[in-house]
Amino acid sequence: MNSTDDLMTRARQALADEESARLQAKADELATADERARLQAERQAQREKAKADAEVALSAEGVTLPDLADKLDDAVAALVDLAEAACNRNEVIRQHAAGLQAAQLPDAQRTSAGLMLARAAILAAAKIQRRDDADLRRLLTDLTSITGPLSRSTVVERARRS
Repeated sequence: MNSTDDLMTRARQALADEESARLQAKADELATADERARLQAERQAQREKAKADAEVALSAEGVTLPDLADKLDDAVAALVDLAEAACNRNEVIRQHAAGLQAAQLPDAQRTSAGLMLARAAILAAAKIQRRDDADLRRLLTDLTSITGPLSRSTVVERARRS
């Protein structure tokens, strides 16, 4: 073999090496693109699953907006009954003030409808208090300023316990 053949062989080998490197770079590029597409498809599938899970969770019984609206209506009706009962009691006490004073009945105290409503709300909030719910903690704080501490019961609560 002469030097020309040697040069030609080396040139062919260099071209083959170059072509091999180019093909390998292209394969790496395609693999990277495939991996990116696969990861993107995985993320999209995770988002779709999270969305579907959330939709199922929000459609569960007791969680839907109509369910909450029904519960709100029931709670408002119960609070209206409570306030009306307190107002009716106060009216009876007012109408029979002279007789009640003469009889010196211990449970003839007026009951504030507003206090009863606030007390009902604070008792309900205290039963479901969650440490991470800032709105609920704020409500408890605000209502406590109206009703006094949770540990101090009203005459209505004490009547139930006696």
